Amino acid sequence: TDGQIYLDPGLFDKGILPAIDLRISVSRVGDKAQLAPMRDVAKKLKIEYEHFLEVEVFTKFGAKLDEETLKILRRGERLREILRQDRFRPMQVEEQVATFYAHGQGSLDDIETAGVWPFIEAYLEELRLQAPDVLEEIREGLTLSTKMKSRLDKAIKKVSRKERGDDIEQGTGWQEKELPVDTGDCQSDEGPLGG
Repeated sequence: TDGQIYLDPGLFDKGILPAIDLRISVSRVGDKAQLAPMRDVAKKLKIEYEHFLEVEVFTKFGAKLDEETLKILRRGERLREILRQDRFRPMQVEEQVATFYAHGQGSLDDIETAGVWPFIEAYLEELRLQAPDVLEEIREGLTLSTKMKSRLDKAIKKVSRKERGDDIEQGTGWQEKELPVDTGDCQSDEGPLGG
């Protein structure tokens, strides 16, 4: 085999599917099998997620948390959310890269957890309409250039401005929407993001 995937019943019980335990799952191939843009955006994610899980355990003891710890928790919750995958809705690799990029830039930090996926969907739609060439370059495995990052940033800013307008004040914006949770069985041949 090329590695081992371990499932976490605690994640499954919370509705986080696929319920892969990233702390102990291993790959012999590692990032060598990933496209260059995926390596660029994902290299720090596992460490960030592990740090979040460690900090999350301590919150169960009811200790007072400083601002830095709260920031780690907020980012980790959003990272966990973007790793969630609806059944039968795998993401294309270029969408995964764009999503991880948005997270890495801190673009999701101020969004309520329930609003993460509506925001990501709007962001990806913006990329499909305004920057399909960037998505194609990512799919082809080109390293994220300054120009590509600039266009990803532009899409993030446009969706942020659009979605944080008057709709939010009236309670109809993306921060108010809930992501449906699939509680069906988690048998799948796909990885944590469908790839």
